[in-house]
Amino acid sequence: MSLVAIAQQQRAKHLSVRLDACIDRIGDSSVVKQHAVMYAAFLTDLGAGRLDTADPNIADMVGLADEFCTLVESEYQTVN
Repeated sequence: MSLVAIAQQQRAKHLSVRLDACIDRIGDSSVVKQHAVMYAAFLTDLGAGRLDTADPNIADMVGLADEFCTLVESEYQTVN
């Protein structure tokens, strides 16, 4: 396994934790939650090594997942 693949898997695992916290902020019947679930599935596959990390689209998707989390963190209230 290449260093790039290992780095992408580690980034996906850390981003998954952040995404889980974001999902807690989103209401249950929201289209936003559907997007979160899609990102969660992608990050799970990436973290498990089921995706080709050499594909440039993978890095783009990781960036989109990161931007999604930033948006949710700024737009939704923290759940206590």
